[in-house]
Amino acid sequence: MNAAAKAVYLFWGEDEFLVGKGARNQVDDLMPAADQAFGLEIIEGTAGTGDEAVQSLKRALEAVQTRGFLGDGKVVWLRGVNFLGGELVGKSEAVKTALEHLMEWIEAADENVNPLVISSGKMDRRARFYKACESKGKVLAFNPPARGQEAAADLTARARALLEQAGVAADSAVVQLLVARTGTDTRQMASEIDKLALYVGDKKRATTDDVRAIVGLAREAPTWDLNDAVGQKDLPRAIALERQLLYQKESPIRLIGMLIRHLRELALLREALDQGWLKVQGGGYHEAAVWSGLPADAEQAIEQATGRSPRAMHPFRLLQEVRQARKFTACELQTKHQQAVAAHEKLVTSSLPPPVVLEMLLVRLAR
Repeated sequence: MNAAAKAVYLFWGEDEFLVGKGARNQVDDLMPAADQAFGLEIIEGTAGTGDEAVQSLKRALEAVQTRGFLGDGKVVWLRGVNFLGGELVGKSEAVKTALEHLMEWIEAADENVNPLVISSGKMDRRARFYKACESKGKVLAFNPPARGQEAAADLTARARALLEQAGVAADSAVVQLLVARTGTDTRQMASEIDKLALYVGDKKRATTDDVRAIVGLAREAPTWDLNDAVGQKDLPRAIALERQLLYQKESPIRLIGMLIRHLRELALLREALDQGWLKVQGGGYHEAAVWSGLPADAEQAIEQATGRSPRAMHPFRLLQEVRQARKFTACELQTKHQQAVAAHEKLVTSSLPPPVVLEMLLVRLAR
């Protein structure tokens, strides 16, 4: 066992995947895998009742006070704790008493004790237990930033780190598309990157086509892809996606409705860019679209037109749509929006088959 071990290691936060991975790595650092069969004691901390929480805490205290197999030292992992962040399960007096006993051990512990690793969800940082862990050991939090550039940078760094661990090289466009498709769930991101690594195989480098081919999509993502193909003026891809979506029984009238909303949003972003309310800053991995000096009345108008605050748009999605808006002039976007509205009306007023109306519209829009 690591001779420089601390008494307690607390890994906590809303990102369950990173919390568990951090705790697992710490356990492996404290004790070689070959010794863990007899030297590692894992205690499940997920509790559905107060009694279960009390039993987990009591077992953890007993474990750190008991020598390992044949008198050797050991590591104790209290895993998946779910009652230290103000949850109802943790509010009973019995749980508070059991936590107090464990805390007293932490506060009195020296370098000769069996180290305790705790992985937990939410934590009350004001609580004495949290402060005791900070004082006597190591505390790491894994909570995603709320929004904005900080969130974008965090997700990008997370994706790049997981790609590197999987041995897959990827440029900025690949990373951004990957994050756009997997979102903020690190476990989902890691799973999709594992699939991507198998897919690219020996070439060890992923392209955006590889991501589109193998990375799972949210339910609405196919429509999102059609919108993006139009916004990127990629007519062949737009036609291919349209035919795929129709084969999957998507409604032409729904697809045109989504295109109308997308073009309206691009027109609003184009206006914001022209007015200087929206700017693209940085470059490469650090490129981001940033709102700057957006007047309250303009913000309200955008929210009324799109149904959401412009500042609430996910940073990666915002940057992607800004790049699309920059491919058109304001006049072009206005014309294309009118063409989409006219096609929507034609679906119900003409005898042309809806797929034909949709495909004719795409030819006008994506060029």
